[in-house]
Amino acid sequence: MSDRLAALQAIVASNGGDVFARYALGMEYAALRRFDDACRELAACIRLDASYLPAYVEAGKAHRAAGRLKEATEWFLKASELAARTGDTHAADRIGGHLEGLA
Repeated sequence: MSDRLAALQAIVASNGGDVFARYALGMEYAALRRFDDACRELAACIRLDASYLPAYVEAGKAHRAAGRLKEATEWFLKASELAARTGDTHAADRIGGHLEGLA
């Protein structure tokens, strides 16, 4: 196990409500190609803060990398809706690119 993974797991274990720690752990799992773990942590992040747009995008990417295209599409659509509600046109454009790649 990498030192970074162990450190992030320890942070989340001591403070499961830390949105950024959960996001970082999800990203680390994705980097290690542990996509089921990544999806779990990113979903936990979103449950803690439903407005944290990067977690939706990364959840979509993790599902896509795991070959779960339907779930990836659902996460990217949720991300797109959130970006539209918050007026984040830059993110909306990037998310659109992810959706096009799934079509």
